[in-house]
Amino acid sequence: MTTQPSPSKLLARICDTLDDSVMADMGSPYARRQLKAGLWALRRLGESLHTRTERLQADVRDMQALLEHARAGAPAAGAAGDEDAESLEQRHLRLQGQIEALEAQAIAAQEDTGADVSEILRALRALYVRMLERDAAGPKESGGG
Repeated sequence: MTTQPSPSKLLARICDTLDDSVMADMGSPYARRQLKAGLWALRRLGESLHTRTERLQADVRDMQALLEHARAGAPAAGAAGDEDAESLEQRHLRLQGQIEALEAQAIAAQEDTGADVSEILRALRALYVRMLERDAAGPKESGGG
């Protein structure tokens, strides 16, 4: 199930509506400041929802590509598609489990048989760095209202 519009767009539209219709009728300066602060907070929440989804989608694509490469092209946990946030979170968690299993298998193979798994371990480290960088970037800062 996909919510249309997205939760982030819905929050932005609600804020616009409240700003256009309610703000003009507010007589109390205190009430106006409170409403402005509330609208700012809702807009920030909406922005963070959007950027979190983008980061999860990027992580999912990245993890799937690494798993498919490591498994010689075998698809990993279903194809990426237009899915709701909860489904995306679940797929992200499943892929994390598969990535952890791949890493454990590579390390075990290296320890047990001396197999050269340096390529996969480098790819895993690079994946972890990209995921951490995306997470650290977080939501973009925006001006307050």
